[in-house]
Parts: sequence; C-alpha cells; structure tokens
Amino acid sequence: PYAELFSTKTQLTNSNSDVIIFDSLSANNKINTTHTKHNGNTEYNEEGIYFITACAQVGGEIDSNASGDVHLWMKHNDKDMPNSNTIQTIHSGSTAVLISQTIIKLKSNDKVQIAFSSTNKNLGVIASQPKNEPAVPSIIVSTFRLRHQGDAIPYAQLSSSKTQWGCKKSKGIEIDMDDGLQRIRNKNGVIKFREVGTYFVIAAVQVASGDNNGIGDLHLWMKLNGNDIPNSNTIQSINKDTGVLICQSAIEIKVGDKLQMVYSTNVAQGKIGLVATQPHNEPLVPNSQQQLISQLDNNQKTFHTILGELIQLISVQIDQKIIADETVLCIIPVMKANVSIKSDCHGILNYIFIKVDQFVKKKIIENNSDEI
Repeated sequence: PYAELFSTKTQLTNSNSDVIIFDSLSANNKINTTHTKHNGNTEYNEEGIYFITACAQVGGEIDSNASGDVHLWMKHNDKDMPNSNTIQTIHSGSTAVLISQTIIKLKSNDKVQIAFSSTNKNLGVIASQPKNEPAVPSIIVSTFRLRHQGDAIPYAQLSSSKTQWGCKKSKGIEIDMDDGLQRIRNKNGVIKFREVGTYFVIAAVQVASGDNNGIGDLHLWMKLNGNDIPNSNTIQSINKDTGVLICQSAIEIKVGDKLQMVYSTNVAQGKIGLVATQPHNEPLVPNSQQQLISQLDNNQKTFHTILGELIQLISVQIDQKIIADETVLCIIPVMKANVSIKSDCHGILNYIFIKVDQFVKKKIIENNSDEI
C-alpha cells in the first residue's frame, strides 16, 4: 500500500488549528483517499508499519509580507500524534519547506490527517505557479507500508524532548524518547543495531535561537562507531528565528554498529541550538526526530561474504518474477549452498542471481563462463 497526495490550493490558518485538505494525487494503491478533499482523512485499508512524510510550502499570502511562525503536525484517528510537530519562521513574505514525518504502526481503517496553525492569519501553506516551471503545490504527502505488522522489520522512530544548546565543539544529540522501535536499541542518542542490513536514516532537528536573539549556523551530521560519516553534514542558518534542518543517509550496518547524530554551532550573536517546545493545544515540538528503516520489501535481502568484493545488483526470482535492488552492497558468507555470482573481465563482482531453493555459482572472465 502507498499513496502520494498533494494540494494545488493555498490554505491559510491562524492560532486555531486546521486540517489540510488535498485535491489531487499522483499515486495510490490500497489506501482510501475518498475523504481527503473534504476533511483531509487518509484511511489505511491494511494494517502494518507505515512511513509518512508531509512536505509543506509554508509562507505568507501573496503580497501580504506577513511574518510569524507556521506549525505542522499529524493526527491519528482525530488525536494529535505525539512528537510530530515542527515549526518554521516566516519573515516578511518569505517562504520555506516545512517537514513533518514519522514511522507508525497502523491498524486497518486507521485515519491520518495533517494539521497546521500559525501566529499570523495571513500565513499558511502556499501554492504557486512559477513561469516556465512546474507548479509548486502547497503540500505533498507521501506514505507507504514498510512491512506487514507481523514481519519483524528493524525500524525506529525516536524523538528528544530536551533543549540542547550548541557550541563550536561537536556534541552528540541526546534522544530520550522511543516513539516506536523494533530490533534497534537507543541509549540516549547512541543507536545500536541488532541486525545487519542497509538502513535508511533521516534526522530532522528543530533549530532555534535563544530568547529570539541568536544569530549563526548549526551543523548536523552522523557518526558511525565514533567516526564521521563522509558527506553527511548539513547546515541551517538562524537569524533570531526557527526552522527544521534535515540530515539523511543510506548506510551499510553490521550487528553491533553504533550510530549517533552530532551537531555544532558557529554563533555570531546570542545562542542557538536544538530547541524543544510545547505549544498550547498542540503536540510537543521535539528538538529532533529520527527515522531508521531497514529492508523495505520481503524480496530484498542482505548477505555477507568472505569474498570482499562489491556487488552492485541483487536479483531475487520468486514465482517467475525477478525483483532487482540496485542499492544493496553485500558479501556472501560461508554456507552449505552454491550461489550464483557473475563478474566482469576485471574480476569485479557486479551481479548475483538467487533462485529460491536452488543456488548455482558462476564466474565470468571475458567471454568464458566457468563453473566453480
């Protein structure tokens, strides 16, 4: 089951929260969107563990030059979803993308809505049509099932309720709330994996200034087993306001590996950091949210090998259908079975073929094919 919904209409709000309605969709499979045009309800026909992400283009009504904050969060069966709230400051008609996302266990016929509020009635989610470019919808929501409820997929949805101020020296983010996790452990922000696999990790932090007076940059990145993950750093500038900073990566994980989100600040004035707040009649705005997902489909497998080569493609044949995953990096262990491996003329492994209950191992060198 999956769906992608969006709205082509500008929707304004105020301090009294509203739900966002959707007038269009680009994809839908086994999710009921009949009521999204009227009350914003997306109804899930099948139970399971679902990933939901809402990306709203927040700002002021055209020519309004409005300023203030826009809040965005989720509702589950008409109740606020804990720790789902995020905030973006708007200056004099500026615009930005505000994201709220989660991993959640849903039952059949459960309903999810996207809610929002603002400190200025001229602010909200803004649709526009740039010249010679695609339209900018006011909001896009994507959702899909990771696995059926009964399958033991490793995942985690983590949040922090503690405000944490930054400095030039890097710090690990303290994470004190486990909103949902399975086969993953969290010890105050140090995340330990119990199962090998390729994991998608995304962190969203609420960056803000102290006493609405801080100016500077906050940096956010990941460490694996105490070492910085290359090319994982992101930066958010703060000027006496607040916004959401995203950091994400796909990571090869071994049993016992430890992952941690790390941040630092470069401050010109006052102080900035990761700020948790509790708005009136809304869910908590955690200073950070983290989602970790492994093995998105039953047909995707992760293997370990003593061969030490890089496999670029895995194909699994089930019921005469071949499922390919071009993102998995893996190695094959010693096992009482033959495995089909193909390599190019340089001996670099680039293809593995697995047939259910039947394994055949081959090596290709130039134009010759040899059984091994």
